[in-house]
Amino acid sequence: MYTAHILWSGPWLARFRYGPVEWLWRSLTYGKAQPMRVVQPASASPLTSIR
Repeated sequence: MYTAHILWSGPWLARFRYGPVEWLWRSLTYGKAQPMRVVQPASASPLTSIR
């Protein structure tokens, strides 16, 4: 179970800001749905980070 969690969390957090339970907790705390996806700046290109 631990290994599956480690393998799954990397790709998840690359796309989303929070885990599903943390997102739910923050949304309930603030009283509205929080943004879930990671927003990359328009100037960021996947090729610029590779050197």
